[in-house]
Amino acid sequence: MLPRTYAAGYPKGVSSALISSASLLGLLIPPSINMILYAFVGGQSVLACFLATIIPGIILMILLSGTNIFLLRNNADIVVRPKAEMKVYMRHAGVTLKKAIPAIISPVIILGGIYSGIMTPTEAAAVAVIYSIPVGWIIYKGINVQTMKECFVYAGTTAGAVLIMLFSVMILSGLYVMEDVPGMILDTLLSISDNKVVLVIFINVFLILIGMIMDDTSAILLTTPIMVPAITALGINPVHYAALMAINLGLGCVTPPCAPFLYFGSRVGGAPVSEMLKPTLWFILCAWLPTLIIVTYIPGISLFLPSLFGYI
Repeated sequence: MLPRTYAAGYPKGVSSALISSASLLGLLIPPSINMILYAFVGGQSVLACFLATIIPGIILMILLSGTNIFLLRNNADIVVRPKAEMKVYMRHAGVTLKKAIPAIISPVIILGGIYSGIMTPTEAAAVAVIYSIPVGWIIYKGINVQTMKECFVYAGTTAGAVLIMLFSVMILSGLYVMEDVPGMILDTLLSISDNKVVLVIFINVFLILIGMIMDDTSAILLTTPIMVPAITALGINPVHYAALMAINLGLGCVTPPCAPFLYFGSRVGGAPVSEMLKPTLWFILCAWLPTLIIVTYIPGISLFLPSLFGYI
């Protein structure tokens, strides 16, 4: 996306900051591997966690877009294409849609199969892989024997690493329970305050700090066994916590001084971090924090869809 934004005259700092923030929508918009891991470790429904993050993800997406429009409202360097005639536009849209249909069917299979109850998430993933191989090979011609071999090796390596991490986390989770670590954390929180509003603020700050210093997968695997029993005792729904955790970890990834995604976006986009800091702070103040506050103190935002589909 970055070359297109640069060609259109968008400042490098704003473009890199926006895409760094927007890439973290993958934590919220299903199917998200992070929600699958959280559900597995925390003993929750994968479908409920998927549904809990959809509306927060949409809110964040709208706020990021609105903030971007505000930041660039007076930028005269941005090149706007001349408006195409409706007939030309519809013809172009039709051709593009026709080419995209085989690829669009894949998420339909995954989400449609899961939410209709026909398939479990694991079965849907397997069916999607079986469908994607001939589509990528025959229709889009982006797969050959060499690339498929590389994909299988990468997938096997990644799956093996995750399984080893899960194995270690389950051992660690057992130790947490034996030593009553969740109870200690709960007692610590209650010693600070018995006000639920204040306690949720502390939990949010804790998750943001974790997101600043750890990658999202490690953060979920390490904190979930501790926090789920604690937040359940505080009366916070674990499905609601799934949305809070995703937003907080995403916010931590772009919050200075650590901000791993900010530095990664700088390297990929070729934009100095100094140029990205100001727009990133705007995205944090006008998009990330409002989304976090809304979802934190209006639980119905994240619990509406799981309730509607009968998962909680």
